[in-house]
Amino acid sequence: MAFGEVDSVDAGAAPDNDGSGPTLAQILQPLGAPDGGLGEIASEILRQALRLGGVDEQRYWDHVSRLANPDLLLSAVPVGSDLAVPVVTGQRKAGSVRVSGKVAATVMGNLAGRNGFPNTRVVMDSWGASQVRLQWGDDDAPLPEWETSSDVDWACADVANGLMYGYSTAAIREYLSETWGPEVAAEAMRANTST
Repeated sequence: MAFGEVDSVDAGAAPDNDGSGPTLAQILQPLGAPDGGLGEIASEILRQALRLGGVDEQRYWDHVSRLANPDLLLSAVPVGSDLAVPVVTGQRKAGSVRVSGKVAATVMGNLAGRNGFPNTRVVMDSWGASQVRLQWGDDDAPLPEWETSSDVDWACADVANGLMYGYSTAAIREYLSETWGPEVAAEAMRANTST
């Protein structure tokens, strides 16, 4: 799995959770959180909001740990047990989510009509016919040539995708270290002067 791609989730599990529902901020408001702010009762309000939206709590925390600006999640849209996180100029250029092929057209149509989900489309994926990847915003960074590229070349592509998806430098560095090892990670981070 390339950095920036999401893990597989069954977005067809919750029939009403097809991208047409409210954002997390809209779910949070009636639960007593003014303007979607989380305040002192953040954990319980968040758990209730995730439950109401049908979102897997671990998926939410995965997004929190990766995004440079986790506040983007307040505008996220529950899709199955995951979240479709919008693009925001200067912070996040692309997003994607895997969904069941059965609900892909519905979810794509619902996201395409929302602010933060430009150019929503199905992209090729290696997960088989039962799941498709919906993507919005920019295309993924081009991958290096398979046979002639070094690990550093591949790690640099992961840096580009991580930045495009709005991930923090720390999250990108951690992913690179786990995937490519600390030496390749350090070299790829140095090669990208903006990190």
